Amino acid sequence: MHAEALSLYKLMLLFMLEKARQPLSLAQMGDFFLAKDYMGFLELQESAAQLESSDMLLLDHRAGQTFAHISSEGLEAIGYFSGRIHPDIRREIIDYLSKNRQLFQENQSVASEVYPNDKGGFDALLTLKEGEEELVRIQLSLPAKDMAYKVCESWRHKNSDIYAQLVRFLF
Repeated sequence: MHAEALSLYKLMLLFMLEKARQPLSLAQMGDFFLAKDYMGFLELQESAAQLESSDMLLLDHRAGQTFAHISSEGLEAIGYFSGRIHPDIRREIIDYLSKNRQLFQENQSVASEVYPNDKGGFDALLTLKEGEEELVRIQLSLPAKDMAYKVCESWRHKNSDIYAQLVRFLF
């Protein structure tokens, strides 16, 4: 793959995540990029992997999907370089996000994120929403990334049981 094209793909991913203001699955991003014939799924995966290795985004593997979260480094990079994306492409990305925002939010009713903390470990942020109302938010600090991902995976499958137990214990 040509280095210039790969750089553009990575900027487009960062731009989409910045404008979405929430994690998106690679499948959700792929729907746009494949439909517009901007990049194939392999280019999408390679771009996301390179962005993760350069700490510009975090990939969260849960429930058989991979979700991308933009990092502060990614936000900083897209702030400097978003002008390298053609204005028509930027507009198409914004339109796609606007048209699908409700669907993306519905898919986020049970959410989890993994991100590095300042103590050398990883935090797992677990949330459960009902409509717009956040029912519970739990942040766990863990010593290893794989442990944080395991907690997030368990949350995806057991969130209602965990929520019910919390309510029982607290009342």
